[in-house]
Amino acid sequence: MGNSLAPLYGLEQPTWFSRLWGPTPLSRCPWIRPPRELSPLSPRQRIRLETLLHRWRELELSAWNQRQRASPPESPFVLQSISFRDRHLSRLATHLYPGATVRDLRQERQHPAPLLATAAALITSDWRWGLEALIWELPVHGLSQLPVERDRQLALLFRWLVKDSTYWDPTRRQSCPPERILELVGLQLERRRRFPERIEAFGIHPFHHRTLRFYLAGSSVRFRPLHARPSSSAQATAVLGRAANRKALERDPRKPLIQLEDGFLRSTGRGAHLQLPLSLAVDPIGIYFDATRASALECFLQDHSFLQEERQRALQLRTLILSASLSKYNLHGEHWERPSLNQPVVLVAGQVEQDASIRYGALGIRTNLELVKAALRLEPGSYVIYKPHPFVVNGRRPAGQDENTIGNLVDAVLPHVAIDTLLRQVDRVHVLTSGTGFEALLRQVPVVCHGLPFYAGWGLTQDHLVCARRQRQLSLDELVFGALMAYPRYVSPRCGWFVTAEQAVEQLISLQSNPPTRFGLARQHVAAFLPTLIP
Repeated sequence: MGNSLAPLYGLEQPTWFSRLWGPTPLSRCPWIRPPRELSPLSPRQRIRLETLLHRWRELELSAWNQRQRASPPESPFVLQSISFRDRHLSRLATHLYPGATVRDLRQERQHPAPLLATAAALITSDWRWGLEALIWELPVHGLSQLPVERDRQLALLFRWLVKDSTYWDPTRRQSCPPERILELVGLQLERRRRFPERIEAFGIHPFHHRTLRFYLAGSSVRFRPLHARPSSSAQATAVLGRAANRKALERDPRKPLIQLEDGFLRSTGRGAHLQLPLSLAVDPIGIYFDATRASALECFLQDHSFLQEERQRALQLRTLILSASLSKYNLHGEHWERPSLNQPVVLVAGQVEQDASIRYGALGIRTNLELVKAALRLEPGSYVIYKPHPFVVNGRRPAGQDENTIGNLVDAVLPHVAIDTLLRQVDRVHVLTSGTGFEALLRQVPVVCHGLPFYAGWGLTQDHLVCARRQRQLSLDELVFGALMAYPRYVSPRCGWFVTAEQAVEQLISLQSNPPTRFGLARQHVAAFLPTLIP
């Protein structure tokens, strides 16, 4: 687990491996005790260290990072961490800070950063606590060799945090600078604190238990049968998709319902259904495909004040997605070239007609055949292509009503051509609620919506239905930031840690060039069921 002076230890993961052997350390430090010889910092080193310390305090980090934050007392208080051998130091608190409350860090089981940020002083014989207190500029008593002058303290912190320690990024499986690991740990804490501590999930197949534990990391997830009643101890309920458990779907303000659904960048290539999904929408308000009520995505897009930095991040992400030709499932396909005709080429995107997004987002047209007929009426003289849904093509889901007759109406049916190949060559796309419409918008292809997908109603699509709740005009980059960066959660298949959208795209690109082997997929399949064997 690394020695006791490592700046950052690992985080507990919701896996049987982590429960048995503990977390993998994120950093290592060769010190037994801090060195006495300290060189003055150069201006460049000082600026880097000050930036690092500011970010550490801003993210409220600690060597051991817990979900539950400790609550500082309102009255002045002193922290102490004293071993039995050095118990004589306990008298310093009453001698130096009479009347102050004493909090013992050795007995704390909650995140200590709020205590370090507000305490009057720290009394300790533990070098690790002493070094961490220096980050918060906290007076330390009990360590006679600890520097008193701030310049020497900064020199010691630079050697501890930057020069002498090494850091490991579990999401990339490589060493990294301290700045990167701070952001990564800060992201874990922010995601783990977002939902209540005790969640009951209903009707979840055992294969998906591991997925929910990763995406709801930070919460204790108890799995219940589909038609069970939520217990009194549950603080929230969760379902995968739009489940039919009406008891769990009841709107109890004390127990919010969390709905989970595939995100917009899910997986790549062969065995996608066996892989840990790279992204999920985790929504405590509604779910993005249900246009009958608001969702967290819709509320964000309607109310958020976008910053220029966010728009720039979204533009860079969109550029990266297009350069790598990414889509939701990233399936490979046959070669296809646009016909050499002097007429517009129009794509009609088919869906699984039993899909919940059609039930809750298509209020008029509800079948692929009706969608094709509507597109033909609106696009006279165009070359019309129909692409059925990949799950219908591979037999995982049934074809729609009379979908086999669509070939008699359109110019071409292209079941085995990759969606990115088509979107780069067509002039317009017609959809009901398909995510293909969003992928077309990413490529700035005009989209006609015959239903109410999440990306309709913001001034970016030609809409045949109106959602009265959506009263705002968005730019494409604002929609991209909301839909790909703010709304979904991304989890690295390599380690189960939360990652940013940019890191998720990096991993998708890596998976495209190095797809999982059959053995790797089988290992993931076994790992998914192990939690049911090792509770």
